[in-house]
Parts: sequence; structure tokens; C-alpha cells
Amino acid sequence: MRNSVIILVAVLSTLSVSAFATPITIDFTGVNDHYANPYTEDGFDVFRDSYSHWHIHSSYNGTGALFAHSGADLSIKKSDGGTFDFSSFDLWHSSSSFTVTSNLGDLFNSTTSVADTYNFGWEGVTQINITHNGSVYLDDIVLNATKVSEPATLALFGLGLLGAGLNRKRKNA
Repeated sequence: MRNSVIILVAVLSTLSVSAFATPITIDFTGVNDHYANPYTEDGFDVFRDSYSHWHIHSSYNGTGALFAHSGADLSIKKSDGGTFDFSSFDLWHSSSSFTVTSNLGDLFNSTTSVADTYNFGWEGVTQINITHNGSVYLDDIVLNATKVSEPATLALFGLGLLGAGLNRKRKNA
């Protein structure tokens, strides 16, 4: 009886664990190539789709930041083309409006000209686009790789338990 309780607790605790991805922050710190296109960090690409000017300032707000001016539109995607969740970024823009869109049709517009953290909470996107008509500083982009699905692992675990149970039943018979 005692062994079956221990096994039951072990099985339930194993099944209660789900796999989640950890947040990733693109912070443009320690960058040597100030004009790279795309800029790649932690498995994500930040790129511009035109020849408009951008560069990375290493002294913005004590860390690095991407400075895009002359209306240089920016995009963010995973380097392997997979999906991700888009949480937030810090952005400052001087007297210009900006728009953020995703491949799923999510839309955000702003016309303020203050430095702020903008929160999104968009899930399962493959690309984020930032358009603006002036100059922007972009920093601390927070993303999450999409949650990891575990049905195959759980099915294999269940088959193992079934096999162990049938084996035990055969020994008792």
C-alpha cells in the first residue's frame, strides 16, 4: 500500500509540471557592430526593411539601445522562423507617431513623445513590425518563445505506466 501511494504521488507530480519558455530580453548591450542588419540576439532578429539609417547607441539609459531615424521601419522575428509571444518594449520617440503590428493582425498606435514601457501580451506571432515617421530609441524588447507542447512525452509516460502495470499483474497471476 505504501509503495503505491509513493508511486501515485510521483506520477501526479510529474504530470503537474508543464514546460514553459523563459522570457528573453533583447537589450542591445555589448554590441560591436553598430550598423548590423539584421541585428541578432538570443535567437531573435531585429531588422529594417529599407536602407533608412539606424545604429546602436551603447550609452542610452546606461545600456545599449537601437536608434532608428529617418522613418526606418523595424521588424522582429525568431531567427528560426518559429512563433513567439511579444510582451513589451521600452520606446522613446521624438514628436512622431508609431504603429506596432503583428502577422496576426494585432495593432497598436501611439502619438505620445515620452519614454515609456509599452505592454502588448500578443501570443503566437511570427513577426512584429514597428513603423514610425521620425526617430525612435528602442530598448528592452521582452519576448517569450512559445510554450512547449508535451503531449508526446505524456503519452510515452502513460504507455510506460501501462506496461509496468500489466507486467505487475502478470507476475501476480
